[in-house]
Amino acid sequence: MGDDIILYGYWRSSAAYRVRICLNLKQLAYDSVSV
Repeated sequence: MGDDIILYGYWRSSAAYRVRICLNLKQLAYDSVSV
């Protein structure tokens, strides 16, 4: 297992939205998986 960030989220989730904002501000690459 590497250092890959996988974001599991629902498109209406405010928590996942805040995490996406944080990851983008820190310029971290991540994979998004809808659940």
